[in-house]
Amino acid sequence: MLAQLLRFASVGVVATVVHFAVALSLLQLGAVAQLANLLGFLIAFAVSFIGHYVWTFRSDAVVTQAVLRFFLLAAGAYCASAVTLFGLERWAPGASQLHLIMAVAVIPVTTYVVSRKYVF
Repeated sequence: MLAQLLRFASVGVVATVVHFAVALSLLQLGAVAQLANLLGFLIAFAVSFIGHYVWTFRSDAVVTQAVLRFFLLAAGAYCASAVTLFGLERWAPGASQLHLIMAVAVIPVTTYVVSRKYVF
């Protein structure tokens, strides 16, 4: 269990860094925060799914079933992240980089539990 949690954290850190790096790069190029966050999420989703399917959970679930379940989970987490970002941008404008950090941080906690119990 501890080894699995550490693998999950490792994949999650990589996916989170990818998410944030893509989003931050897009912000620097002039994209709005919501679009930057969405594109960062989509790229990080692929990184996360492959890492968790192959390494974290070493799943033998049918790939199409696992990717659909994981996408539903990730989409829910993304929605929570997007709502967080929207609220932060609305009530504390001007700190988009900090807002992205906070919005991206919403995702990992529930993802582990739901992934372990339902997805993989």
